Amino acid sequence: MFLRIVKSKNKEYLVIVESYWDGSRSRQRNIGSLGNIEKLRESGKLEKLASALLKYCKQRKYLDITTTEEKDRKWWGAVRVYRKIWDEFKMDKLWEKVLEGRKIEFDLWSAVFLMVLDRLIDPKSKLKSFQEQDRYYGVKENSLQHLYRGLDILAESKEKIERYLFTQNINLFNMKVDVVFYDVTTLYFESVREDALKKMGFSKDGKFKEVQIMLGLLQDTEGRPVGYDVFPGSSFEGHTLPKALEKMKDKFQINRVIVIGDQALLSKKNIKMIKGKGYQYIVGGRIKNLPKEIKEEILRKDGYKPVKDKEGNEIFRWKRIQFGGEDLICSWSERKARRDRKEREQLVEKAKKMIEEGKVMGKVKRGPLRFIEIVSDSAPALSSAKIEEDERWDGYFGIRTNCKNLRAEKVLELYHQLWRIEESFRIFKTHLETRPMFHWTPKRIEGHLVLCFIAFLLERTLEIELRRNKIEYSPEKIRKALDSLQFSEIEIEGRKFFLRSPVEGLANQILRTMRIKIPPNIGILENF
Repeated sequence: MFLRIVKSKNKEYLVIVESYWDGSRSRQRNIGSLGNIEKLRESGKLEKLASALLKYCKQRKYLDITTTEEKDRKWWGAVRVYRKIWDEFKMDKLWEKVLEGRKIEFDLWSAVFLMVLDRLIDPKSKLKSFQEQDRYYGVKENSLQHLYRGLDILAESKEKIERYLFTQNINLFNMKVDVVFYDVTTLYFESVREDALKKMGFSKDGKFKEVQIMLGLLQDTEGRPVGYDVFPGSSFEGHTLPKALEKMKDKFQINRVIVIGDQALLSKKNIKMIKGKGYQYIVGGRIKNLPKEIKEEILRKDGYKPVKDKEGNEIFRWKRIQFGGEDLICSWSERKARRDRKEREQLVEKAKKMIEEGKVMGKVKRGPLRFIEIVSDSAPALSSAKIEEDERWDGYFGIRTNCKNLRAEKVLELYHQLWRIEESFRIFKTHLETRPMFHWTPKRIEGHLVLCFIAFLLERTLEIELRRNKIEYSPEKIRKALDSLQFSEIEIEGRKFFLRSPVEGLANQILRTMRIKIPPNIGILENF
């Protein structure tokens, strides 16, 4: 049987036609009329009739989309991208090492991967991670107690995890650890209760009323983390360097390296220690505190060599001065001179205000107070001599080093890459939301930091891979792109399908760079 349109009195009717054999030849006959086709279309009865007939088909290619219902929404992009990096690091072998001699009855791999994903895509508490874990497609279900137990195991295995990831970075990604950056930061807690680790101290977050811990981080020139250590919050940052040097020498067997840090970290004692380990150093120097003859040499304009951009414009100029068995690389730039001038003018204005309001007390040297002169039996006043002396140093900067085999331009270039470790701390604190912390026991704090370290390593590895393909974006934009890779789990007549969101812009670039196949727009859920 089939349908045919029959015309009658300038109107069209939809009729059911049957073919039959009359004994000698094939014939056709009308066996029923469905009515005027225009009225059937206008009333919607034609679609309803077609849908009703489809229900009786055992093998049909079409489903009634009017029955479509969204059952759930899943995130798949971050899972596939970070799992690929996870697999490149051969993390399954790491967990085998971690679990040697342990008897556990849960999937540590799954628990850690879930918490790492949340750090990278949507940082939240471990309770929230447990409650919202079904948002990720392809991640096993974990119980809350297994997440907390996973943190404990991470804390207990910190050194083993660090060494393994360091080795994998060397073997898989050819990480070169001949130059390392070291710096420390503070991570605060919403608490005032101290213990052996959480202490009151100088906060780099401006949180002076909360307890804190101190984090020391080592990383290479590309920004890959090499290792980290945790110290009590009251520690002096310069005293954290010996442990970092010990880690490089004894645990990572790094025998030749240039340590780069700011002047607060590389004190005379620490520089002596660096030399004792056979390492080299590059450190920012306090040029205003140097002997008179060296300062005069710095301010003498002859001997400076210009460094220019491609258009021939001067970027800065530099001079190399030998002093005390090391080299002092001095530089001057107009850009820094303008910045120094502006900062001084702001400080001088603050100093004037402090004098007017009578807020100057005692002998002071820092900030706006260094421009105020206090003479016995006299009211505080601005010191024109101190202002003029400070003005002489506008635009100048000094770097101390014992790297005899490096050109001055290279020394300056390496030192100015210190911003990378500052950026890493920003990622730790804001992007991964390492702080404020809501874990209270030392073990849970350590476990949380190991988790953040692993997450940071995966994020930075992806960032570097994109950069090598000339795709440079901030971690925030990478997160947003991966977050856009979702699909709706839909149900049509009892069957489950997926409907993928568009893959565009940076999200598309990430998948192509990582060689991850883009799923079709729609398909059977079990085939996703």
